[in-house]
Amino acid sequence: MIEVARRSLDALENSPSLGKQSLRDEVQWFCDQELHHANAHLKAMDALETQGAMSAELSGQIESVGKWLLKWLPLSWNLSISAAIENVTAALAILILRDRVLDAVPEPMLGLLKWHCKEEWEHRHVIFDLMQVSTGRSYSARVLGWFLSFVVLGVLGFWATSHCLQMRTKNRLPRLSEIRSLFSLFLAEEGILFKSIPYLLRYLQPGFHPLQSRELLDHPRVRKTA
Repeated sequence: MIEVARRSLDALENSPSLGKQSLRDEVQWFCDQELHHANAHLKAMDALETQGAMSAELSGQIESVGKWLLKWLPLSWNLSISAAIENVTAALAILILRDRVLDAVPEPMLGLLKWHCKEEWEHRHVIFDLMQVSTGRSYSARVLGWFLSFVVLGVLGFWATSHCLQMRTKNRLPRLSEIRSLFSLFLAEEGILFKSIPYLLRYLQPGFHPLQSRELLDHPRVRKTA
């Protein structure tokens, strides 16, 4: 995500369409925040690996997807995918806070995850704004990125779920209850992903902008943690 943002900004550096200095500053702020985010992820992954709940293999697989996309897809496509993924993670983050999904998580992991959710919501508009400038506000580019983002997230989700099952079952065949518990958080009717569908579909509205979505932020439980 950082590399896509930086390359896209560099490609626009001498373009009058980049406009205000504020967008440059926001993209730099986004990159700095994402770098801090990545470092926090590494520390969390190290802790989970020490406990036998995660391995470095998953991080390598996730990183390889980003490298493959940058190598084989146009930069504009990567930017559109990144903007759509940012919309997905922002919606999921605020729903997680609203529905208190993290209540059973112990500290200090709870604090890290809540910070992660707030950070996703805070910078939800930056890559979208960069995409709008870079593509000349192309609606087709936005729609293409939206569809491709679910392909990317589907691959990553499959790998992560398979990895978690493997770590949990210690290479034995997983029980049906274990598979169901991993999927239910997101895919069940009461799950986070199911609840996020209306907010994800709004991305396809021609006049959509991420900063318009405030009703989730105004929820009492979200305001309390903001």
